[in-house]
Amino acid sequence: MKAERYTSAKRLEWDEFVEQSINGTFLFKRGFMDYHADRFEDASLMLYNDKRLCAVMPFSKEGTTLCSHGGLTYGGLIVDGRTTGEEQLECYDELIRMCKQEGITRVIIKPVPHIYATQGSEMQAYAMFRHQFQRTACGVSSTVNLRSPLPMQTLRKRGRKKAEALGLKIGSGTGNMADFHALLSEVLQSRHNVMPVHTLDEMRLLTERFPENIQLYTIFDKSGRVLAGTWLFITKTTIHAQYIAASDEGTNSGALDLLFGHLIATGQCDYFDFGISTEHGGTVLNHGLLFQKEGFGGRTTVYETWEKTIG
Repeated sequence: MKAERYTSAKRLEWDEFVEQSINGTFLFKRGFMDYHADRFEDASLMLYNDKRLCAVMPFSKEGTTLCSHGGLTYGGLIVDGRTTGEEQLECYDELIRMCKQEGITRVIIKPVPHIYATQGSEMQAYAMFRHQFQRTACGVSSTVNLRSPLPMQTLRKRGRKKAEALGLKIGSGTGNMADFHALLSEVLQSRHNVMPVHTLDEMRLLTERFPENIQLYTIFDKSGRVLAGTWLFITKTTIHAQYIAASDEGTNSGALDLLFGHLIATGQCDYFDFGISTEHGGTVLNHGLLFQKEGFGGRTTVYETWEKTIG
């Protein structure tokens, strides 16, 4: 097994491998990873067994730390259907060997949660165990199994009926992109003192590059004002709510109950994932947010971070 650094000359080979992998998503396509190349020093790896590409690892580098790419929610070892368990162990052996050779002192891995995989792909959990990685963060997300959804709670049903009675409507497409991003920015700033990770221009760019994977849904009133909405990141198996926001009026009128009731009822994937309800690496749980998401039938999926100090 031999690790090679990704270069732009290998873009097509990388993208083709991600497309046919069993646990890769469009977030690993170079058109997504490279849009913020100015913020992160890419250090992604391509792992070959003889001449066959059997895995890729999206990484960025900061100092002597190698991290599952800093611009992505998850990463780790991305494999295809031919990659055996033994080969995945060898990939981690090669990763650690390369780190020692290049003076990397710390490796941070954020494995792809199982809901994004089309086949079992958790051999790397065993590989990390073998190499004595330690879990340093654990985010709690809420996921609805769309193949066998749990019933919505009465509170969420009442909110949906209220929104319908008020004449609120569901819209999709990019027409309300600026209005929703303004609402999202206002909500995040006023409630959490942060701004969206993606700027409006970045969301426009990514939507143009991945129109089938990145979609915006909004709720608007009779006058056309956007009261709530969500950006959806859609993969082979999972619809993920990347951003969720509602104005005070939208919250009081049941706008999100209407929106998510619709998305869950019509979703064509295996799972609908609301995203995490935790902060500070999982040490703080937002109980109210968790209660709301579980009201739609969501149950826990964890987003983990594992680290190893290289001696």
